[in-house]
Amino acid sequence: MHRRKFITQTGILSAAAMLPMQGFSALAKPKFKLGLQLFTIRQDMAKDPVATLKAAKAMGYEDF
Repeated sequence: MHRRKFITQTGILSAAAMLPMQGFSALAKPKFKLGLQLFTIRQDMAKDPVATLKAAKAMGYEDF
């Protein structure tokens, strides 16, 4: 291995080691809340509002 190639690869590796690991995680929380406007589910809300809200919350919606 040549000295230049070694220094280049070492620099890239050290830069990658300094990146935050949570950026690579698929389980990272979103930075914003996901909202739902209830008029989009008004037919289901008319039938059973409690079950509809529970189902929307299970899908990941936080604000109604």
